[in-house]
Amino acid sequence: MTEYMPQDKPATFIKKIFQGILIGFGCILPGVSGGVIAVSFGLYRPILDGLAGLRRAFFRNFLWLLPLGLGGVAGLLAGAFLLNELLALYTVPLLALFIGLILGGVPAFIREANGEGFRPRYLLATLLLALLVCSLLLLDKDGAASRPLVMAASCQLNYLQCLLAGAVIAIGTIVPGISTSFILIYLGWYAQVLAALSKLQMLPCLLILAGALICGLLLLKLIRWLFDRYHGWAYYAVFGFLLGSVALVCPQLAGGQPLLLAVMIAIGLASGYLLTAKKKN
Repeated sequence: MTEYMPQDKPATFIKKIFQGILIGFGCILPGVSGGVIAVSFGLYRPILDGLAGLRRAFFRNFLWLLPLGLGGVAGLLAGAFLLNELLALYTVPLLALFIGLILGGVPAFIREANGEGFRPRYLLATLLLALLVCSLLLLDKDGAASRPLVMAASCQLNYLQCLLAGAVIAIGTIVPGISTSFILIYLGWYAQVLAALSKLQMLPCLLILAGALICGLLLLKLIRWLFDRYHGWAYYAVFGFLLGSVALVCPQLAGGQPLLLAVMIAIGLASGYLLTAKKKN
C-alpha cells in the first residue's frame, strides 16, 4: 500500500471523522481497543502508511489523516466525558454495540489481509494470538476487569504517570487487541485519566498527549516493518487479537437484557459493515 494518500471528497471526509470518533471512543471505552476498531474499518495499515509518509509528502498525508485525527480526539474526549459522568448506567449496551461494530468490519479486514494471498498456515497466528488475549481472563485473579469502571478520582496523576498513561493509550491504539482502559484499570489510573480528559485539565492533557506521541512514534516503524515483511502473518495475528478482544469483552455482557443486547449488536453489525464496505466502481 502506498504512503501517499488520495485527497478525500467531502462525503469521505465526514465519514472518516465519524470513523475517527469511534476509534477515539474505543481507546477509552472499557474492553475495546481503538486499534481493533481501526483494523475493522480497514484503516489500520493506511494510518500507519500516512504517518510514515509525513516526512516525504507532508501535506497530502496530513490532509488524509486530518479527519481521522479530529474525530479521534473528539471521540476520546467525548468518551471520557460520558464515562466520567453518565456511562456507568449504559456501559453494557455500548459494549454490545462496539462488539457489533468490530464484527461488522471483519469482511473488510479479511479482504485487506488476503491482499497478497492467503496461506492456511496464517490461521496458526490467529489461533495463538486469540488464545494469548483470552488468557488475560485466567490471569484476572483479582477481578480487575470487573471493578467499578467509573469512580471518583481521589487524586491527580503525577507528571510521569500522565506520560505513561499517554503511552498506554498509544499502545492500545497502535497494537490492535490491547485494551487501553483495561491496562489503566489494572494500574489504578483509569478514573484519574477520565477526570483529566473530561475536564480538559491542561497540563495533564498535554502530558498524556506527549506520552502518546512519543510512544506512538517509537512503535510506528516496528509495526510497519512487520506488516511490510510479513503481510499475511501480521494481519492474521491481528485478526487473532481482534477475535480474542471480542471474547474478552463478552463476559461483561452477562446480566444485560438479552433483547437490548441483541438489538445493539445488530445495529453495530450493520453500521460496521456499511462503514467498511467498499463501493464498486
